[in-house]
Amino acid sequence: MFNSQGGFKNFWHYNKWKIFSLIALILFIAFAVSQCSYGSVTDFEVLHISGVRDVSGDEFIKRIKNDVELVSEGNDPNAEFMHIFVPQDMRDIIETGALEKIQVEMVGGNSTLFILDKETIYSYKDNEFFYDLTQIADSFNVPEEKRYLGANGEVCAISVDGNKYLQECNLQCDSLYIAVRNHSEKKSDEYINAFAVLNHILSNN
Repeated sequence: MFNSQGGFKNFWHYNKWKIFSLIALILFIAFAVSQCSYGSVTDFEVLHISGVRDVSGDEFIKRIKNDVELVSEGNDPNAEFMHIFVPQDMRDIIETGALEKIQVEMVGGNSTLFILDKETIYSYKDNEFFYDLTQIADSFNVPEEKRYLGANGEVCAISVDGNKYLQECNLQCDSLYIAVRNHSEKKSDEYINAFAVLNHILSNN
């Protein structure tokens, strides 16, 4: 214990930010646990990354829920859409925190399907963030120029530039690619919806 009021003031002066950080960490962990325990289950989530501001995925989600038989624990599948805007100017990128948002979603997000720009694929392909889509690309006869190859020559993303289905959904897809989050075979059940949507999009090109 402290012997004097002055001792406490000195302790508080030198350690208050550590205490605040510890409290913030505890609150964050508590919030994360509560979200995992009580939050609604997301049956399908897509992450859209592009240089276009204010992209809405409302029509896309509406069409997907109508056109694709999503696997769900409930009567109405819970499908979500997240868009991250990446400005062209580096100063604007820093101000918007776009790269940090992408990092958070790529590493710890719930999205299983990605529709994203070439630069983001380049940044993450060597770290094996993307599932090998070579067999799917072959089955749809995707031309070489529309395949984005990973570090080992695998197809980690497929171009959706000009995709008719996405355009009908009012979803920006110019110069973008579609990819699936990498995962083990043990978790394949969690990606049934991602592959169903991927196949539907490629089937309606």
